[in-house]
Amino acid sequence: MQINIFYDIWMDNGIENFYNILKSIPEGVSANLKNDGLEFKILDKTAFLEYLENSINHKRDTIAFYWDKDKKTGEVRNIKKDWVLIQSGKKVKGKNILKEKIYSDTKERLKEIFDSSSKTGKQTCILCNKPFSKKVDKLKQSIYPYVTKIKSLSGIRKLDYTYNELCPMCYLIGSLQWCDEGIIYRTFPNKGHSIIFLPKSNDLKQLKEFKSKYSIILDNSYRYSNIKTLTHKVDEEEGVEYPTGEYNTLLCFFEKFLIKCCFEEEENAWMSFESVKKSSCKDWTCINIPSGQVKNINTININLAEDILGVMYNLTKEDKLIYQSIIMKLLFLKEHNADWDITNQIREYLSKYFITDDFKGFSHSLLPKKQGKVSFPKDARSILDDFIYEWRLKKMGIRKEDLKNIKSVANLVAETAVKSTSLLYRLDKTRTLSDFWDSLREISRKMILLDDKTKQKIKPSSLDDLIQIITENEDSWQDIRNLLVIYSCMYYSIKTYAHDGGEK
Repeated sequence: MQINIFYDIWMDNGIENFYNILKSIPEGVSANLKNDGLEFKILDKTAFLEYLENSINHKRDTIAFYWDKDKKTGEVRNIKKDWVLIQSGKKVKGKNILKEKIYSDTKERLKEIFDSSSKTGKQTCILCNKPFSKKVDKLKQSIYPYVTKIKSLSGIRKLDYTYNELCPMCYLIGSLQWCDEGIIYRTFPNKGHSIIFLPKSNDLKQLKEFKSKYSIILDNSYRYSNIKTLTHKVDEEEGVEYPTGEYNTLLCFFEKFLIKCCFEEEENAWMSFESVKKSSCKDWTCINIPSGQVKNINTININLAEDILGVMYNLTKEDKLIYQSIIMKLLFLKEHNADWDITNQIREYLSKYFITDDFKGFSHSLLPKKQGKVSFPKDARSILDDFIYEWRLKKMGIRKEDLKNIKSVANLVAETAVKSTSLLYRLDKTRTLSDFWDSLREISRKMILLDDKTKQKIKPSSLDDLIQIITENEDSWQDIRNLLVIYSCMYYSIKTYAHDGGEK
């Protein structure tokens, strides 16, 4: 049997997932994954169907469900994970079941599929465009999540087709994809939705290689996320925190993936950056799945540029973690109390702007607001320079030593911002090089008005040195402005925190 690549993220991941199932079967079938499709041959139908049934049931129980002990009875129950778009059926012998027949009556459904899949007919499948003779079910969200009852929101490519035209093999591939060990998931119970991430590749062998490497870092036994980070230890017990948004989740995932790469580098030759770059999928789709009865999903397509992957690789290898050591450490403070809603929002923005290589958006997110400011703890500040150098300065051709001059001027801007943030906001809003020069002249005038004690903290030639850097790098003046904003916000946070009675 031959299944060709779909060039569809759900179905192509489904092919890779089905191949893994076939390879887990000890006898009765042979399978070969190619760049553009999957070939498999049934050698012993009875043995094949029996092993396939067992494999599907195992994946259902370990991926689609999580297991939890009832606090009152002590009974261990299987509970469907929130992101799985399959309705629950009536309990059987006290166990929850999935209503989709491939999971509730696996043996019978497999018999239906493989009794009819080898026969050709006059119907054309909506997904693979191949002819088939007899359907086993119609197209629905439990098979292909882009389907909705509202046709204008549907992801189906040709809506004039009827939902009945679905071949048995596409039914199998699509419905089994909900039990893919390579799905990255995160449920937000307080927000009423879940997200899942899937990698995209037009090469099925590359997709297989990448997913086989990263799946070892996913823990699918948890309800809310299979990606988590260690935050602290209390009496040797690990404290964990889940990422708080789509981009946080993806950044956290790649960081954990690269930690694993660097940790095992000496044992695995593919762990060099060139190999990681070649084997990793840079294109991802995030599927947002609402809670409740109506499941009209939406998607975000995310591209992780090679430059961004390189920044993450170089820093992670040195144990300097962008997400865990910088972004996760930042807090939005109202006086001395953290506002967690705004904190999580800012963290998500920072992850998004880094992943999408939007330096302006990143710097803008750190600006103080009327109700508070972003706090930069010491451990986050300690690796900020390395992060900035890898992400921006290296690309601009500016030496790391020149960052001292930019930081010195930022310190001056922060001094003025303690009394009034107008100069800091003006700096952020500059749209032309001429506006930027005007802002620097304003900074120069403010410098003259500082008291002697404050002037001693600022390098006298720093402004002149900064002007020289800008003159030599006029094409990059916007990035220099953004650097100035980032460090001004950092120093503003330090100065106002100390001014309000906190510790630096």
